[in-house]
Amino acid sequence: MRVLKLCYVLLALPFLVHVVACRADAQFYKSHIEQPIVRYKMDAKLDPAAKTVKGHYRLTWWNHTQDTIPDLYFHLYWNAFKNADSTFLREQVLRRRQEELSDWLDREGPDKWGWTKVNKIQIVGGADLTNLQAFVHPDDNNAQDETVMRIALPQPIPPQGTIELEVDFTSKIPHALARAGYESDYYLMAQWFPKIGVYEGPGDRRRLAGGWNCHQYHANTEFYADYGVYDVDLTAPSNFIIGATGVKRNEQANSDGTTTYNYFQEDVHDFAWTASPRFHKLTRTFDWNKQVTAEEVVHWAQVLQLPADEVALRNVQVNLLLEPDHLNSAERYFSAIFNGLKYFGLWYGQYPYDTLTVVDVPRESKTCCMEYPTFITVGTRLW
Repeated sequence: MRVLKLCYVLLALPFLVHVVACRADAQFYKSHIEQPIVRYKMDAKLDPAAKTVKGHYRLTWWNHTQDTIPDLYFHLYWNAFKNADSTFLREQVLRRRQEELSDWLDREGPDKWGWTKVNKIQIVGGADLTNLQAFVHPDDNNAQDETVMRIALPQPIPPQGTIELEVDFTSKIPHALARAGYESDYYLMAQWFPKIGVYEGPGDRRRLAGGWNCHQYHANTEFYADYGVYDVDLTAPSNFIIGATGVKRNEQANSDGTTTYNYFQEDVHDFAWTASPRFHKLTRTFDWNKQVTAEEVVHWAQVLQLPADEVALRNVQVNLLLEPDHLNSAERYFSAIFNGLKYFGLWYGQYPYDTLTVVDVPRESKTCCMEYPTFITVGTRLW
């Protein structure tokens, strides 16, 4: 099942808050996707000195179609920052962000570049596919672009069949560009792991024949992925504050001065996270029974011609990660977030997750403002 993303947008000077929700039908709010196409069980470790993340995941991928599928396609988005001739950077030169790109390209040293490498990929209990990796360029035949990887399988995936993969990868974190990367000791990890593409069968999005919808990373397009389950262990130095997609289920201090955090979320199409030793973390609960009166529920039920229980909202744990010099903006942030959850919830449908993490990014960073499932980046600016 693939569901549509609905972006809630609330303009509350001096910043713009995006609250991301997913809406398919009334049942979406009452039960999870019965058979998700993707399941990731992942662990990843941040190395601030090397500016890398090393990770491993087990991916379970379901062929929801009646097609027999002979290959797999993956996005390696950070390879867009691997060289100046990637399709993304070529296209950026032609866009209004040329000045921003020029500043980035003028930086000295190797730490501005980023990439993602699949160190090993193997079918669980089966063939090693590592040497079958090949970069493809379905959109422009740019041989310098390495943002899409294809693997021809030794045995095709049958209709309604599944495949399980073990993947080891290393991602070199780029200096912040295109709303991902690092700025000093602040890290925004978006599109940071090898991510399987979307296979569409005949009839999906009006396709006549089945095939992979897995495009190169372009300067003027959005990201496209199947909804699924993410169960992720994140390890970082213990003095870093972490925020991520989903619910933090536990944390464990390690003997090497790091801490491992487990985050879990169903029914999302991506997983993003952030880390910085400077963050101040504030947590409050959006208690919808306190934020919404019974009269408001009755009113909007009548306006929308829905039963009152379908207008009801849900309680949400809101995590706000603030830069230290922005603590005086905390009340404005919470006011905007709570009003967004309330009014867009009443008008368009309840926010369907239990948590929302809002990241106040450093003023000089290029990582504002983005929306990911249960996780958004915002910024405090004059005006």
